[in-house]
Amino acid sequence: WSAAALDFLRVRTCPPSLQRNLRGGSALQQHLLEHIQSCWEHPLDGVRHQTRSLFRDLLLLHQHVAPPTPDPSNDPYISELTHSLLGLEWHMRGKYGSLQCLVELYGAGHLLSVQPELPLQLLGLMGDQTLAPYASNLLERLFVSHKAELEKPSANSGESTTADGMSCWNRTWVTPLLHMLCRARPEQTTFILDYFLPKLLRCSPSSLAHMVQALQDAPFCRTGEVFVCSGPASSRGALGALMTCLRAARAQGVVPTSEELWGGLVPLSLLQQALIHKHDQVRMDALGFVCESRRSTEVVTSQEADLIRHFLPANLNSQSAGVRQQTVSLMKKVRSSPRSKGSVDSERMQEVLEAALELSTSTKPFDSVTAAHLLQLLLHQPHLSQALLLRAQQHHIHLQPPPPPLSAQASETLIVEINTLTVVQFLLCCLQVEVQRAESSLLQAAASHPLYGRAHCITAVLQHLNTESLRETQQWRRLVSELIDVCYRVSDVVSPVVQSSSPEGLIPMDTDSEASAGLQKILQEIQPRDTNDFFSSARELKRDDGDEHTHSHNVQPPSLHEGGEGYRVTAQMVLVCCWRSMKEVAMLLGQLCHTLPLQHTDAHSGLITDRQVEGVGLYFRQQLLQSRHRGAFELAYVGFVRLTDMLCWWVLTLQQLPARWLSEVLEEVKSSDPSSKLCATRRSAGIPFYIQALLSSEPMSASCSLLKMTMKELMALAMPSAERTSNSSSVPQVHALNILRALYRDTRLGENIIPFVSDGMQAAVLGFTSPVWAVRNSSTLLFSTLITRIFGVKKGKDEHSKKNRMTGREFFTRFPALYPFLLRQLEEAAATVESRSGQAKLHPSLFLLLLVLSRLYPSPMDGSSSPLGLAPFMPFIMRYVLVVHTHRKVADIRPLHCFQLFQNAKQTVENIYYHSGWVDDGGHHFSLLDMLHISYK
Repeated sequence: WSAAALDFLRVRTCPPSLQRNLRGGSALQQHLLEHIQSCWEHPLDGVRHQTRSLFRDLLLLHQHVAPPTPDPSNDPYISELTHSLLGLEWHMRGKYGSLQCLVELYGAGHLLSVQPELPLQLLGLMGDQTLAPYASNLLERLFVSHKAELEKPSANSGESTTADGMSCWNRTWVTPLLHMLCRARPEQTTFILDYFLPKLLRCSPSSLAHMVQALQDAPFCRTGEVFVCSGPASSRGALGALMTCLRAARAQGVVPTSEELWGGLVPLSLLQQALIHKHDQVRMDALGFVCESRRSTEVVTSQEADLIRHFLPANLNSQSAGVRQQTVSLMKKVRSSPRSKGSVDSERMQEVLEAALELSTSTKPFDSVTAAHLLQLLLHQPHLSQALLLRAQQHHIHLQPPPPPLSAQASETLIVEINTLTVVQFLLCCLQVEVQRAESSLLQAAASHPLYGRAHCITAVLQHLNTESLRETQQWRRLVSELIDVCYRVSDVVSPVVQSSSPEGLIPMDTDSEASAGLQKILQEIQPRDTNDFFSSARELKRDDGDEHTHSHNVQPPSLHEGGEGYRVTAQMVLVCCWRSMKEVAMLLGQLCHTLPLQHTDAHSGLITDRQVEGVGLYFRQQLLQSRHRGAFELAYVGFVRLTDMLCWWVLTLQQLPARWLSEVLEEVKSSDPSSKLCATRRSAGIPFYIQALLSSEPMSASCSLLKMTMKELMALAMPSAERTSNSSSVPQVHALNILRALYRDTRLGENIIPFVSDGMQAAVLGFTSPVWAVRNSSTLLFSTLITRIFGVKKGKDEHSKKNRMTGREFFTRFPALYPFLLRQLEEAAATVESRSGQAKLHPSLFLLLLVLSRLYPSPMDGSSSPLGLAPFMPFIMRYVLVVHTHRKVADIRPLHCFQLFQNAKQTVENIYYHSGWVDDGGHHFSLLDMLHISYK
């Protein structure tokens, strides 16, 4: 409508009566503004964009029919609208888009004249993750518009972009930024660096010189050459702010490239101080400034290499995992530059290879990560395959690598393929031997050669393989088949532990399980023979002693002069070996199915068959449905997702697998009982992950038939039934509630899960009244997930602030089925309350109902006759509140925040005061608190 009205005004003369109706402040404009405010935070992006377009069109209509004025502040309607928008709370996201429209049509100077502190206010909001994108977009629109206004030619001199104009622009936008960077804690400025600073530098690259000069001239103390900020101890100070600006500037290509340390922008001593600064983020920003570059072809200078060497000794042993991770990430960017690549000397390559292979069998889990990085580094070396063949001969390993390329000018792709094939073959041979040892003694394997290191290295090496142009197809097919087989063998060895009912302690309780025999064998092996103190005392194994029965309780650390290295083995080491092995098997199988081309009838293409893919899917099904250890089934889910993501793109027989597997598992859930293999404890263990992966694989463009079918089945199971009143009969209901919780938490399902929120909320509230504890527990977890799904994550310390709530009109418009349900449930709960009896009878679901209602507040457009108003809830809440005043023990759940439903605060206070006359002192105390809260709100 608004677009049609604008088109009419552009081609025709507007009658006076129509002008009065279209002008700002008219009744029509007021109604449309109310509609805009009710829809500008709608969950659908399309509705929010249409609302913003409508607001912009209303401003354009007002511009067409109102008398022109050069100063927007002289227009009463625009002035009042600006003050009204700026006066709204900043957590209202629709406010930002409306202010952007004002900036677009009336300029940034208008808003700055009304609220000069606006830049600093918006920068203060950048610490909130939910508001940072909106604040940064508004800031960008403001400083771009402000710069354009200052660059307009002067009426007197005709010059543009004067020094005074840019000085004013820097004071308005750069100075507040530097103040925030210097004095705020680093974690509060993360989103400023991600969203705001790069945009500011792109708008005005020349501002970098102003930043550097201002920070070097900042009021700080000098002790020799050490910069000490006078701000809070937790802030990054002037030096940290300088490094932050320089890092962002170089990433945007603003810093000049020069052999003289970026044109002499900063002194070398300053960079050296920043690289060993006491604050982690300052050191990371300084290293990022040295390592990162917008151009991938930019070479590493000698001065940059010296700075990196200056950084490494003091930071390699950092106790912060985040610092170590960032350091590795930044160093990879240096390694990927052209100057840093090249051949490694043969002797040096042998040393690196020896170290990688040794680390791949370490009992320290993170050593395998280091081994994988080293092997990836060696994949580009032309003589790696020959070095591996020599090592295989020395250790009597049967290895048949492909012949090396004959041409000295062989492509790097071919070299990487041959090296990858050889490395995987070597690691596979080693893994097969170690699996054979583990099959005879898992304790020996956990102590000396854990299986997960080799598997992790194989997965990491395959990630760099280009599967589109492989030359050694036949060898790859054989290798893939052997890899899948050895994965199954590893799983068979360790699955008795991770599938036991108590994997953390290995207590033999699974007497009726198929894995009982394997578990009992493991228990027999690790259990001491003379005492029962295994879990408080370790066992010592010697590498040179092949007798697995040799052990000692009162062990001492092995001496260097003894014949072999000793190991202290605990139950925790066995468990770590088992679940990490399951993890790496899952990741390896997922990698094979995700990246390798499918083998069709054509014998010359494809590396993996559809039968192998289906077998891998069945393996994941078994592990996810039967594993009890969370680390095992969570990471099996990651591998299974990689498999299911590719099923919809393969042949028809594979595309039908998710639907078939989903039907089978739902039938198993419906018929499950305590004797079932499905885990009814541990929040149903891997069952929700299995169903979640199958549903997430359905293409988003499809009709979501699998999701609809699954939700229908789960809702039927999750709803209470008269037949489910015992622990055994309620197992399917517990599974359904746990699966629903996982689906509502899955971000991959997106908006497709929203239509089922109302049914899920009803199942959670009704399940809380079940006599079975397991059902009540799962219902509570589902309810908590739904609250987060509806209202979002907690956005402030006060969970009842408007940041964490929404209007009743918006809530019931999105979920209309909940209006009669909540009202009916609240009425039933209030009917059980006896206000003048000796004991209050509280309905089980009352707390959940009040928790939902406490997140709602009245809409300004709600009236007494509003169809979705909150007025019908008031009498039932009042009945409950008056009873709570007489019972101190239940006062901790009184719905104080639900009083925000009451628009007539005066009448509410009078009712509480009238009914508090017959209560004791404690009741008076609670009455006064309630009245105080209502008056405050």
